[in-house]
Amino acid sequence: MEKNTKIIVLSILVFIVLILIFSIIYTNKNLKNALNKIENVEKNLDSAINEINYSKSKVDTIQSELFRYKSFIKDIQGRVEIMDLESRYNENKFKNKKDSISKRLEILYKEIGLTGKNLDFSDSIVVLH
Repeated sequence: MEKNTKIIVLSILVFIVLILIFSIIYTNKNLKNALNKIENVEKNLDSAINEINYSKSKVDTIQSELFRYKSFIKDIQGRVEIMDLESRYNENKFKNKKDSISKRLEILYKEIGLTGKNLDFSDSIVVLH
């Protein structure tokens, strides 16, 4: 029986060694596949990071352009408001001057009318409005 036991033990040992060898080879193959997949994922992540950085730079450029246009529009609005206020001021100034000139003309016409009645202009012709 000892011989049979030795054969059984030896068979079990050979079987265990074969299983270990198979496991190592199979596991090694799976590890290589897993490493390849991880490397591919890493490349994809690097590519995605590059695209995100590129997009971020584009957004930053657009944002700075928008800020510049905002400043430009604000400047235009300020200039238009200045022009409007100056125009209104000049109109009011003109109206005030026009009113004062009209009042002065009325006064002068009245004064001339009063003084003109007392004068004799029969020798000369003077035309007044």
